[in-house]
Amino acid sequence: MEFKILFTGHMIDKQEREVPRFPPDKEISARKKMLKCLKKIIKDNPSNSYIGIAGGANGGDILFHELCDELGIKTKIYIAMPVEQFKENSVVFAGKNWEERFDKLIGTRPPIINLIDEKDLINPWEQINIVMLNSALKGGPKNAAIIALWDKKKGDGRGGTYHIVNNKITEEVKKYIIDITKI
Repeated sequence: MEFKILFTGHMIDKQEREVPRFPPDKEISARKKMLKCLKKIIKDNPSNSYIGIAGGANGGDILFHELCDELGIKTKIYIAMPVEQFKENSVVFAGKNWEERFDKLIGTRPPIINLIDEKDLINPWEQINIVMLNSALKGGPKNAAIIALWDKKKGDGRGGTYHIVNNKITEEVKKYIIDITKI
């Protein structure tokens, strides 16, 4: 049975962010912690097949997909809007390097795009979290793990890392929290 690894975490801080959360200089340290975490999940949960699930934003999402590639883990990219719109909202502000890395990822695995009906009352980030959670938990909570690169705060709005980590349906899922404030 496939073991699913759902990643959730912060993007690289925008320049105007008043309180730093994931400044660019934490990328290398975050990458090392995430790699260690992935290796621990594989060791703790032997399986003949692993699937990584994450968004496609700069920062943690892209790092997760890249690390999974290095470990031979197939991944799925979930985004909440058409590619160019998503890229403008969640990738471009961090710089050309992140744009190129995003383009490389979606060039090798088409993203799963979840477009919401404008009449829907749920915000697109919250909805894509629900879609990713449902995908990760199809085999049950014992066949999934969550990695969160997170400052352990509620966040800037609905649909962030807090929403996944503290969602009622993830209560039985093993969570691996990487506290970004300690990196």
